[in-house]
Amino acid sequence: MVDLSLSVVIPVFNALDDLERCVASVLAHTDGDYRLVLIDDASPDPAIAAFFERLERHRIDGCAGIYAAQQQPGQQCEQK
Repeated sequence: MVDLSLSVVIPVFNALDDLERCVASVLAHTDGDYRLVLIDDASPDPAIAAFFERLERHRIDGCAGIYAAQQQPGQQCEQK
């Protein structure tokens, strides 16, 4: 079993260009085993939905705000 002691959490609300740059930066600067968690806070942009279709995802129903978007991945990671 792989020890994923590092989780990089990125809340997402629209801004596909920023999201792509952010993910590319994390992938370029993070060595070793880690979990990259992108939390979609109910983005209405179809480009964001298309981006997330390629990933394992957990979506917040309705725009819950930044606090909920930051708290959900911590709860998800603690359960695994």
